[in-house]
Amino acid sequence: NGSVRYVHTSTDLIRTSATETFLNSNRGASFSNSYSKSDNSSTRVNANARLRWLPDTMTTITVRPSYSYSEGRNSSTSRTVTFNDDPYAIEGMDNPLDSIFAPTINPVLAKILVNKNLRDNLGNNNSHNVGLNLNVVRRIGSKGRNVSLRARGNYSQSENNSYSISDIQYGQNNAGKSRYLAQRSITPSQSYDYNIRVGYTEPIIKNLFAEANYTYSFRYNNSERSRDSLLTSHLNDLPAIGLLPTQADSLMWERDDYNSQYATYRYYNHTANIGLRYSSSTITANAGVDFNPERTKMQYNR
Repeated sequence: NGSVRYVHTSTDLIRTSATETFLNSNRGASFSNSYSKSDNSSTRVNANARLRWLPDTMTTITVRPSYSYSEGRNSSTSRTVTFNDDPYAIEGMDNPLDSIFAPTINPVLAKILVNKNLRDNLGNNNSHNVGLNLNVVRRIGSKGRNVSLRARGNYSQSENNSYSISDIQYGQNNAGKSRYLAQRSITPSQSYDYNIRVGYTEPIIKNLFAEANYTYSFRYNNSERSRDSLLTSHLNDLPAIGLLPTQADSLMWERDDYNSQYATYRYYNHTANIGLRYSSSTITANAGVDFNPERTKMQYNR
């Protein structure tokens, strides 16, 4: 048997606000207007199956493969402006936000401007995951004696890309000053893991069994976050928002080493177990001893 599931979601959100902050002893009252619009969409596909094979009356083989894929896209834009006096007190002023971002600014409105901020964001992501579980049980005789083999493995790969522009311009005592930042981030990652377990069960008396198991597992994870900032000399060559920068734009960007990092982890795990299991229609009890050495290797650079 098996199943496949497909899910798609999409969300569009627009938010507009006008805010007054008062009882501020340091700067007095402040007034802000903001507008933001965001679009998000995601798609997921999951598939799995279960196959069971009985080659004879003493052997059971079960296989469970699985696969999943996901992708998403998000974009947002926001405009925010802050004043140190009520902009609606200006005659004929009904939309201070649009007015302050217009090519020609009302001089009365400009006098109470503290700062205005324009920010755009764009990103996408995708991931793949493949998994397989195998379980083999071989009975020996009819009294509960058996040997078993279990194996499991997973592999996943993903990538996240983001791109943002922030432009802050100041008014009043800081008029003419601005702060501009363009950044992009590329974050690929890869991971896989597997484990193998072998076990043996020996009946002792009715409802009492001795068990011995050994499991070896390994897990690997590799992730890199590369963050770049736009070179000042290329401010006029900035890609339009709505498009992620391409490899052809690489000369326009400079790696931000302080906010970039690379990490690889390897985990090694052994587990040996010897124990007793009592099982009846009313009681189940287990007692045993585990031996569990572990080792981790890490490479990290920032």
